Amino acid sequence: MFRVGFICFCMLIAGVKSNKKRLNVIESRLTTLEMRMNIENQDIKSTVELVETKLGVLNNSVSEIEEMVCHSMDLHIDTDRHKHNLQTKSENDYRFIKAFMEQKVWIHSTVDKNANITRQLELNQFAFEAKITKDIKGVIEDVEKRENENDEHLASIEKIIDSVKINVASLTQKLDREVQKSKTRETHHNKQLAGFQDTIAILTTNVTSLAQKNDYLAAELEKKDDVINDIRLEIGKLRETQNNLVTKTIKCPSGWRKFNMHCYLFEDTIMTYTKAKYFCSSKEAHLVDIENKSENDFVVQFSKGKVTWIGMTDEETEGLWKWDRSGNNVTYTNWRPGQPNNLQESQHYGVIGAVHPRELWDDASINFRARVVCKN
Repeated sequence: MFRVGFICFCMLIAGVKSNKKRLNVIESRLTTLEMRMNIENQDIKSTVELVETKLGVLNNSVSEIEEMVCHSMDLHIDTDRHKHNLQTKSENDYRFIKAFMEQKVWIHSTVDKNANITRQLELNQFAFEAKITKDIKGVIEDVEKRENENDEHLASIEKIIDSVKINVASLTQKLDREVQKSKTRETHHNKQLAGFQDTIAILTTNVTSLAQKNDYLAAELEKKDDVINDIRLEIGKLRETQNNLVTKTIKCPSGWRKFNMHCYLFEDTIMTYTKAKYFCSSKEAHLVDIENKSENDFVVQFSKGKVTWIGMTDEETEGLWKWDRSGNNVTYTNWRPGQPNNLQESQHYGVIGAVHPRELWDDASINFRARVVCKN
């Protein structure tokens, strides 16, 4: 808002300067016109004085000629002796009078021309004065209009300035309040900081004590780890012994193959995933789940490289594969590069041996047909 007021003020100053410039131009033109009129008046005055001088000379000449004519006539009356001389003199006087009359006509003509020039100059001066008066009136009206506009601009600027002052006062009050709030918060924060420093000192003491206890417990834990490792070794040995005993005691049905602690049935009939699950369920088993590489190699070996169903699916949550037999998440996988790709968003079941190399896995749709391996 302050910027708008400043711009209006600059426009006002520019208008005043423009009016002053126009007045200066008009004053310069008036001065030039006065100088020209003075020069022309001086020229006319000089011409009139010259004509008056010549008229005075002619009048003197006329007076002399009249005296000479009178003298000649007196001489003609008095004597005949001078008749011939008088006649000659009369002829000369006639020629002189004729020349005088011509000079007189020229002088009158010159006076008339100068009078016409004077009248034309007066008319031009009157027209120029009228034009100058009109221009001055227009400039004065324009100046008055500009002054009225400038007054309006000044009033608007004053309103803007008043508004700015009010805003500045309001902002100053807000700033004072914020400063006071900041000081209050700073005091509160300083108190909190002092409390934090006391707490940190206490915590530092506690941490030092806990570090000492931790070192003691770490030493004790290390001793216990050694004992646990020994126990784990014993457990491993016991499990190995147990597995050997279970393996020796497990008997698989006729046509089934034993691997580790499970029995496997390899069926050459190809069927859909649903029928494969039903088939294994009828044998009191499930579709095979493959939990490690050795089991994967076992399945590939005895399926003779034929495409075979794996009991796994992600139909509940895309990308989250689970075993049908246990319901657990699949942890061991052997996917072919780029698989699973859920082609056409319908492949949610696992197969092994679809293409070379046969030990790699792919995903397939529920209506795909493959051989079956059951596991109990």
